[in-house]
Amino acid sequence: MPQFSVRPKVIPKEARWSEYRAAISDWRYSSLQDRFSPETEYFLFSGRKGPDWRQWRRFPEAPNISNVLFSDLGHGVAKHLKRTGVLNPIIAACFEGRFSLAWLNATSPFKAELRAPKSGGPKPRPGPR
Repeated sequence: MPQFSVRPKVIPKEARWSEYRAAISDWRYSSLQDRFSPETEYFLFSGRKGPDWRQWRRFPEAPNISNVLFSDLGHGVAKHLKRTGVLNPIIAACFEGRFSLAWLNATSPFKAELRAPKSGGPKPRPGPR
């Protein structure tokens, strides 16, 4: 699960990692806001269940960012994908430019969808890159 920010000021209701956050005195990078390059393709894989929604909903919407949500999973998406033998093929598809939502749903035992865009925002590309 990618983390957009662990700073309480950015995501106030995020209750995880409090002991680690308390040790941070200099928030050099408050969040990933404005940290994405338009020349880079980003693939985010998250579960819809549990508190991770506070993180995945903060990521920006852009044509080069695929924010993939697994409807039946919560935290630990990579662990579940690895256990079922599909993690490495998914990573390879991303690097090789052949990732698509249709391919993912045909490959993975877990149903996936792209995060619905906020109103007015660009829609992530669902097809092959």
